[in-house]
Amino acid sequence: MKRKSKVKGGFKYYRTKAQIIEYINTPPEEKLRWLEEMREFNNLLARSNPMIGKIQEKFRQGDI
Repeated sequence: MKRKSKVKGGFKYYRTKAQIIEYINTPPEEKLRWLEEMREFNNLLARSNPMIGKIQEKFRQGDI
């Protein structure tokens, strides 16, 4: 008998068709700018509080 593996951690979210179309129409430069801003923000949080960095890493690993 095959057993399904349980997905551990992570998250789910929903986007409407209108939101998906809006994203598709967003210029690549704007998408990259947003991504860089989020990366900088996350790094700032992790540096300001080591516990946040540990939580982020656990989340990336799927432990949360």
